[in-house]
Amino acid sequence: MNAAAALVVGGVAKDVMHAARLAEQSIDSGQAQNKLERLIQTTNK
Repeated sequence: MNAAAALVVGGVAKDVMHAARLAEQSIDSGQAQNKLERLIQTTNK
């Protein structure tokens, strides 16, 4: 739910239901994990 709220506030999704679907797709595809790993690598430099 936090991810969905962030997508709405950030203007990526028009409503919470749309945002929840986008967040679910990102998690299921591994895209969210990849972004987290890139963030960790960048901040550990």
